[in-house]
Parts: sequence; structure tokens; C-alpha cells
Amino acid sequence: MDPNDISKNSPPVVALKEMSFQWQGSTTETLNIESLSVATGERVFVKGNSGSGKTTLLNIIAGVIVPTKGDVEVLGEQLNLLPSWKRDAFRSQHVGIIFQIFNLIPYLSLIDNVTLPCSFSAERKTKALERSGSLESEARRLLEHLDLDLEKLADKPVSRLSVGQQQRVAVARALMGGPELIIADEPTSALDADTREVFLELLFQEIEDNEATLIFVSHDASLERYFDRGLHLNDINQATGELV
Repeated sequence: MDPNDISKNSPPVVALKEMSFQWQGSTTETLNIESLSVATGERVFVKGNSGSGKTTLLNIIAGVIVPTKGDVEVLGEQLNLLPSWKRDAFRSQHVGIIFQIFNLIPYLSLIDNVTLPCSFSAERKTKALERSGSLESEARRLLEHLDLDLEKLADKPVSRLSVGQQQRVAVARALMGGPELIIADEPTSALDADTREVFLELLFQEIEDNEATLIFVSHDASLERYFDRGLHLNDINQATGELV
């Protein structure tokens, strides 16, 4: 998607203002961001060194944790003002997360891993049913679109899938039910260069089909060229590591 095509009249999907975060018991800030805005439909690449606070930033945007100070607005909802249970409900309904270590449930089937978000969000369940008629059909559509051979893999325990196959199951789970915001935390770290490119092509196609917004974090700067916009966390993070 061309970022120039994104409507400037649309409210941002993510808006951080005067936001800082400091772990309890720490004497230094991890993050101090004056402002950050992500527009509807953007594919944003966030890079930074290990330990720079990339995962912390994603957890704040997803409402897993709240900032020490400042505002975190996602899809018009000010997450820092919500109690934890409302943030959990909001995340289940509106945010798909692709974890670095995938977090697949070993005792669930491949299909059940993908349909799991619909157990926690009636809205995502409804969207999936409207698109494919059943949750299993939508899960299969996503997995096949991500180039998984279900004839061979459907009955195989997820723990016995290859890293690349597990990754695609995790992506299908994040996309299930069409959440508006997709957050990806180093999902390509275990893949070789050729596999990374194929994976990104498939991910972008599904993101575009769902009219979703993507925030993708990685330390691999070579991936930045595939995105609408790249941000280096050091450029927006004013935390100095000094006593605060």
C-alpha cells in the first residue's frame, strides 16, 4: 500500500503522546516517546538493537502493560485509562499478535490453534463465519493462503511442524477474524532470507485483504524496504538511561 494513499482525514490507528515507561523497581526509563502515530492501513517497520525496548513498546500498544505516564490511544480507545480486564477484552477483539516464539498450544490441533481467538471475541467469530461459513473453513482458507499443505499437515501435532510451518500457523491465528491491528514481534528471526521474503509477501497480501494495519518489529534492518515506513526506535525514544 502506498502511504500517500492513506487518508489524512482518518483518525490514526495508534497514537502515543508524551508516553514513558519505567519498570517497577527500576531507576531508569525504558521508553520516553513524545509522539508516535500509525495511520489506517500502514505497514510500519520498527527496528532497534536488542534490549532497546521494542517488545515493551509492542506490549504497551497491545495493552498488555500500561505506560508510567502519557496517553496510549488505539482505534480511538485510550488504553491507559482502562482496567486490565477491559484491555484484555479490547486486545482479543481488535489486535492480532504474532509472537517471536509463536506460542502455539501443543495439545490443540492445527485448526483449533488458528480458531482460538474466536473463543475470546464474538466479533472476530462473526467476521470469520461471514467470510467462510464456518470457523474451520476460515482457518483452512488462511492456512492454505499462507501456503501450508493441509492434506499433509492437518493431523500433525503443531509441536512437530517445522519452524516455518509453525510461524504460518501463528500468523493465521493472528489474522483469524480480521482484527484491525496486527502486531508482529521478530516473527522472522528463525527464517533464512528466501523464506523471509516469501513469508512477508503472504503476510502483506492477507493484511491488505483484511484492510488491517501492521506494526512489525525486527532487529533485521534489511527487511525495512518491504514496508511503507521505517522507524528506528532510537530516533523516537528519548529515554537516556539516566536516573529519573
